[in-house]
Amino acid sequence: MNTTHLDASRHVTNTSEPPPPSPLLPFLSDEHLLLLLPTAAYWAYGLLFHWIDTRGHLARYKLHTPAEISKRNKVPMYKVICNTLFYQFVTTLLGFWMLRGSRPEPQGNAGLEIARWTLWFAHLRKVLNVSGWVVWLDAKMDLQLLGFSDHQLGIGNYVNVVPMLNVTAAKTMYYFLVPLAQFAFTIFIADTWQYFTHRLVHTNQYLYTNFHSVHHSSPTSSASMAHIIPTLTVEKVYIPYAFGAFYSNFWEELIIDGIGTYLAMGLPHLSTRQATLFATLSALKSVHDHCGYSIPWHPFEMLTCQNAIYHDIHHQSWGIKTNYSQLYTTFWDRALGTMWAGEPEALDKRYSGFTEVDVGDKWREWFGSKGEAPRQKSRKGKPKIS
Repeated sequence: MNTTHLDASRHVTNTSEPPPPSPLLPFLSDEHLLLLLPTAAYWAYGLLFHWIDTRGHLARYKLHTPAEISKRNKVPMYKVICNTLFYQFVTTLLGFWMLRGSRPEPQGNAGLEIARWTLWFAHLRKVLNVSGWVVWLDAKMDLQLLGFSDHQLGIGNYVNVVPMLNVTAAKTMYYFLVPLAQFAFTIFIADTWQYFTHRLVHTNQYLYTNFHSVHHSSPTSSASMAHIIPTLTVEKVYIPYAFGAFYSNFWEELIIDGIGTYLAMGLPHLSTRQATLFATLSALKSVHDHCGYSIPWHPFEMLTCQNAIYHDIHHQSWGIKTNYSQLYTTFWDRALGTMWAGEPEALDKRYSGFTEVDVGDKWREWFGSKGEAPRQKSRKGKPKIS
């Protein structure tokens, strides 16, 4: 059969712009939902952990005792709440301003995209010459079953042949593989940006002192922004807790996290709904990393070792120069040797008296007996336990 014209897939065009999709919520556009849902999820999940704290539930999974938290965290809770709400309020207003006058995102034409992928797979099969074992069907009949005319598909009167397997492969690509690849790329961009900017604000003394130190350390006065909003950024959190995840210097959050979010969602070309899912999941993950609980049956704890214990170590004075990775993976800490690399027994000693969680055993389970990063060296060249 003649397969000469299967490269007509490049002529597949859409003759009219599809209408906008119906919003997920009848009273709110998808674009506005993208702005509001991550913040709502952040506070709902954070307040859930606050309720667990006040009721004493899940105490055996808590990493620090209430007495230790009260002693080492000097910032009042209302300041953490004010700081975080202020940042979220400003960024939400900025988002609404950027959306003003914009048209809703056009609805993706699934059938047309599947038709394009179908012709692409057919062309690939022709190039690879692996068509001998499949049952072939007329391309026009096959693609018209998807609801497109010859004119829309751009194949005219060509006599093309497409195997049914190509349609199945095209649907798998469109509905599963492409979205998964987009999310994997998004996670990689987000984790890469977070790691290198987070490491930068720790290793650059000016950036740490004037910006990032708000999220760490003992109570001191922070010059940056204090003259503008004195009640928001003058004290710091030493032991993290749930809704303190976004407690930080305003400009650090706005510039560093804002750019990172834009890149992570923009470069993989996420749709509005994909971006909403990713932003909401990231907000929940940030809260969980700061929640102060190691809950073994929690999905975040089961899916990744970049979790509450991992980030809690970074918040301690003896681990603050390690474990820079945030959000989803520990890839860059492993690759660049910045993962905490002491003995698991040292973790048991560090957390002894504060928690019933066997932190050392968990670390050994995730990373082996000594972690995967090289151990830190003293000036005499001997290994030392962090």
